Amino acid sequence: MTISRHRLVALIAAVVAAIVLVTAITGPAQANVKAPTPESLEEDGYTCEVVATKFLECTKKGSTTYWCSSGTCIPKPRQTGRPRKRPGDAGRVLVTADNGIKTRSVGGPALTAPTR
Repeated sequence: MTISRHRLVALIAAVVAAIVLVTAITGPAQANVKAPTPESLEEDGYTCEVVATKFLECTKKGSTTYWCSSGTCIPKPRQTGRPRKRPGDAGRVLVTADNGIKTRSVGGPALTAPTR
């Protein structure tokens, strides 16, 4: 059975119209869902910790972790894959609080601190 081009275009237009109609009906209902706040998460048993200025991480064992800023929270983005080693990581110089210079090596022989 073959279908004419005119009927195919009409069928596609009907499907697109149905999708637009469903989206128009359900879209506003989904938009009214409010993002959780740190206070509402703590009421639900989450523990919120400050991890940076104006930034909280709310966790609960066995549940989604949330990141919060400006009073609203979003689910923590998922990480996929493993972090890659960057070419410049080996031998990067680290400066400590006492202004002593130390170096570290990633995947190579250990480097020693320079003598003064």
